Amino acid sequence: MKTTIKLSTISAVLLLAFSLGSCNQNNESGTYTAEKQQVVTKSLLYNIRLADGMPLNLSISTRWEIEDSKKFYKTFESKGKYDTLVLMPRQQELANNISNLYESVDSVFTTQRHVYIKDLKAYITKNLGEENVKIEDVIIAQIEFPQTYVQTKERLALQDQELKRIRKQSVIDLENAESNRKNAIAQGAVNVEQAKLNAELEKINAVTEGSRRKSMLARAETEKQVAEKRAESEARRQVLLAQADAEKQKLYADADIDKKNKLKDLEVKKLKELNLVALENEKKKDLIMFDQKVKMAGLFNDNPTYASYLINKQLAESVEIAVLPTGTDANVFSSLLNNSMGTKK
Repeated sequence: MKTTIKLSTISAVLLLAFSLGSCNQNNESGTYTAEKQQVVTKSLLYNIRLADGMPLNLSISTRWEIEDSKKFYKTFESKGKYDTLVLMPRQQELANNISNLYESVDSVFTTQRHVYIKDLKAYITKNLGEENVKIEDVIIAQIEFPQTYVQTKERLALQDQELKRIRKQSVIDLENAESNRKNAIAQGAVNVEQAKLNAELEKINAVTEGSRRKSMLARAETEKQVAEKRAESEARRQVLLAQADAEKQKLYADADIDKKNKLKDLEVKKLKELNLVALENEKKKDLIMFDQKVKMAGLFNDNPTYASYLINKQLAESVEIAVLPTGTDANVFSSLLNNSMGTKK
């Protein structure tokens, strides 16, 4: 382990000497190239005050860049010195500046925590750097609230939960008490009604017994009256049945007449429809015949010879004409006439 530390120390010394030699050579030759370095610093800022005076502790990681190492180390012995003397105090100052804008620790603890972190990060990133030091990124790793405040909030949250539970239980207890009260009232009413019913039942039993005895005495008379009423009812029923049968027959007759009238109306309607169809057919035939005659007249007008031929043919079919040679025997004409008449018969 000691050997490793010694070798590391020697290597660091040699590297530093080589760097100084290179710088000297560059200076002697008149050319110089600035060497940049990336640095990450983790800072713990205590007692950052909000507007209400509540202190917060912040854990911040800052990634910054040394743009010219030579100039930087001329001013500061090391990066640690810069962290201690400049970076952390300025972070403390900037964090206090932005935190003073937030009036209530409750808002930062609950609804505005993300807004607070965003504003804090942006403000520190913008204002922390200086000449030869460029701020690359700022990360707000943690916000630590006072322990007493956190404990108070936890206790209040538990108390709120307990209060909600008590209220819920109180509502349940009140509902149960109200239900028990209503049940007790209902049971008392039931008991009162039951007592009334028992008293009424005793009275009813007494009246019933008296009525039973009276009923036994009146039963014989009642049976006679019932028989008479039954006979009257039977006679009335027969009369009503006869009337109902007559009404039914009348309804059947009316229905049959109505049916016949409807059938007759249907037949008349059907006959009218058939007549209309026949009339339409006759009209169509007349139109066809008229059209044929018009066409025939046109044909006759265009062909007079053909018209004469048809007329002669029609006349010839209606009248039998025989042309005999001169000097023919008269018996020949008679025999032709007889043959013609026989044919028509």
